[in-house]
Amino acid sequence: MKGLLSFGFPFFLKVIIPGVVGAFTLSPLTAALGIKLGIDVGFLEKSLPKMGLFFTGSALSIGFILYFLEEIIYRIFEGYILWPKRLREYSTNRLNKKIKDKMEKAEKETTDKIERQNLWDWLLDFPLKKDREKPETEAVLPTRMGNILWSYEDYPESRYGMEPTFYWSRLWLALDSETRREVSAAWAEADCLTCISFVLVCSSILHILACIFDFWNIPTFIFGPTGKPVDSLTINNIALAPSFFLTMGIISLIFSWFSYSISLSFHRKNGDYFQSLFDLHRDKLEKMQVTITRKLLDDGWPETALYLRYGQKKCNKCSRYFPSYKEKCPKCENP
Repeated sequence: MKGLLSFGFPFFLKVIIPGVVGAFTLSPLTAALGIKLGIDVGFLEKSLPKMGLFFTGSALSIGFILYFLEEIIYRIFEGYILWPKRLREYSTNRLNKKIKDKMEKAEKETTDKIERQNLWDWLLDFPLKKDREKPETEAVLPTRMGNILWSYEDYPESRYGMEPTFYWSRLWLALDSETRREVSAAWAEADCLTCISFVLVCSSILHILACIFDFWNIPTFIFGPTGKPVDSLTINNIALAPSFFLTMGIISLIFSWFSYSISLSFHRKNGDYFQSLFDLHRDKLEKMQVTITRKLLDDGWPETALYLRYGQKKCNKCSRYFPSYKEKCPKCENP
């Protein structure tokens, strides 16, 4: 909570800006809903202080909700949740086809150095293949963002044998406060753009649904129990008609895509930070590794993580994993 309530630059980027965007795009729907429920929303036109207070409260509420949903938002954008299996497989295969085409173009068809470099930069957004004779990449998730994050999160394990989900939190706590502050500020930029993209997608869906419900005369809170449109309702001289909601939905979707696309470059930069922290600071964890591996009579980061997380160790003779409290391997009786 200290990072959230420090009210510094990351707080401004991760809470305030996405909250303001959400409050602005959702305010027409909020106003229409209030009118249909019989709530007096005249202060949105007549009282500037009350309007400012309402907008501020809405922005902070949305911003905090986005903050606490950040992990879920990333899981959605990466392709882990809310993706039907067929859609996930189709999107992943489509990316792999693009990778194959760009790889062939970079190796055989392109002679221009700048174009060739741009192709390789695009290809390196994806994880390297496990079995490869040259720098070949592949898509393992259905989105660009998911593959970028997978690519750099795989770096500690593929290079050093350090499982990132286990060692990252320990490495982070071992860093000095200045380094943590600098990295947090850099990562907040990507978080800001990702949350803005998410809130704009949600806004687009809600606006388009409102328009569709009215078109099919489906009763809603906004259009009334009989599906009667709200053409006669206005707020700040803006007619809250179905065409307005459709326009807002399309505009929100377009800007959501722009925000998502721009965020990818920030995620690439975050990946460089993440990899560099393991390259430069993993020695801060060696004391923990030495202490554990002395007990295990073995060495290596994988064995350390296995012992600390699961309480198991690896037999030197048969390579079987067994509980660390046992003195001998239950399979081969190796001491």
